[in-house]
Amino acid sequence: MKKGLVLGLCLLVTAGLSFGQGLSVGAHGAYSIGGDIETETFGYGAQVGVAVNDCLSLELSATMFSDEPESGTLDAGGEDSIPGMDFSVDILHIALTARCGVEVIPNVRLYGGGGVSYNTFDVDSPGLQDLLVAVGDDADYQTFLAGGGTLTGGIDFTVDDAIGYHAAAGVTFAINEMLQFFAEYRFTWMDVDLEATATIKATAGNGTVVFNESLTEKMDGDSFNFGLARAGINILL
Repeated sequence: MKKGLVLGLCLLVTAGLSFGQGLSVGAHGAYSIGGDIETETFGYGAQVGVAVNDCLSLELSATMFSDEPESGTLDAGGEDSIPGMDFSVDILHIALTARCGVEVIPNVRLYGGGGVSYNTFDVDSPGLQDLLVAVGDDADYQTFLAGGGTLTGGIDFTVDDAIGYHAAAGVTFAINEMLQFFAEYRFTWMDVDLEATATIKATAGNGTVVFNESLTEKMDGDSFNFGLARAGINILL
């Protein structure tokens, strides 16, 4: 991933030198909204761009934001299931975007475009305590605890890195010759591969292990589409 990002930056710099146009660098804030986002959150990021000509420009950006899917039940096939519970995921969205714009009034340009992105996911999986809370009201579980039994284990979620495709529309305002403000809405489409593993070990009060199993459920090609509202500042070089 790091090599790909460095390569993209080098390509943008090379393009700027080749076309004789200026580069820009900047930072932005973001707000996740739309699509499969369940908990709207604020994010942040940075970008570098190059103007190819009066209409076309390229931007390489990286945005970090989070989502917190609501509790539910993850079906594990048959009559088995993994108890639903809250977890959070941090998403790094690295996007290369081609944009075509037109000046509508002096210093103000409207643009539209699209591109491709590379997305990584860092899941904060529920721990043992969350698992115990999820099954805490079960009568058999309460009887088991009353007899001195203990439960150990937890649930682990992993999400593979994914390629996405996006469309964007926005506006830029030239504050002066060196500073530019922009606001944009971007929507990304992608499929993700998710694996959830629940490991549970039950030990009776006399030390006998009465249950020790690991249950894994894979979901390949599940869609995760999301929107990002971004606003920020570019320094024109």
